[in-house]
Amino acid sequence: MEPFLRTVYDNSQGGAYPHAPLQPWTPFQILADYYAPWGDKMAWSLVKQSADIIHQVAIHEGQSSPDAILYNNYARVGTNLTLLFGSNLDTLRILRKRYDPSNIISLTGGWKL
Repeated sequence: MEPFLRTVYDNSQGGAYPHAPLQPWTPFQILADYYAPWGDKMAWSLVKQSADIIHQVAIHEGQSSPDAILYNNYARVGTNLTLLFGSNLDTLRILRKRYDPSNIISLTGGWKL
């Protein structure tokens, strides 16, 4: 868990990582270490289940919210882009179309808009 103070979002003006005091979120990551390649599916399932349980507890304790913007570096594969970019998603897609009409950026890794 990243130990953020509750005041960390008090001066947020939005931006690429928009947060507000009413929408707290505490980034966390889970590491699953195992040796057998056949364990991939099981490990992914356990990590997802663990993250979901931890997030529900954080919501219950007022440390997160169901629609909190997630920290991209800690987000799992397949995460809903709205949970990564929030209300900025539509603007980012417009900018991508305007400045990258050939969609060259999609040839790289990372989140696809």
